[in-house]
Amino acid sequence: MNEPETIIGTATISGANDLYIGDTFVYLYGIYTNPRKYSVMEARDFLEDVTDGEEVECDVVAYSTQTHAKTALCFVNGVLINKQMVAEYLAENVALKME
Repeated sequence: MNEPETIIGTATISGANDLYIGDTFVYLYGIYTNPRKYSVMEARDFLEDVTDGEEVECDVVAYSTQTHAKTALCFVNGVLINKQMVAEYLAENVALKME
């Protein structure tokens, strides 16, 4: 079994569910901030706050079908950002295993 690619560094938030680690664009895997249901601004603010000045580790687990962009599970201080966004009611779980 292949090991996922790991990207580590500081984050620049580009959207409610995506960011850059250095110059690498990453979607947060398994979640979606539907603008009809959630505040995109609050989701972005959460990502800004949780990653501010922190090292972010993203494990690439899949690629988007159309653009082949990396989708990843991203962690800050051991906290899975993807899961935390669902817990904070900032995104819905569309494919994230929450065990």
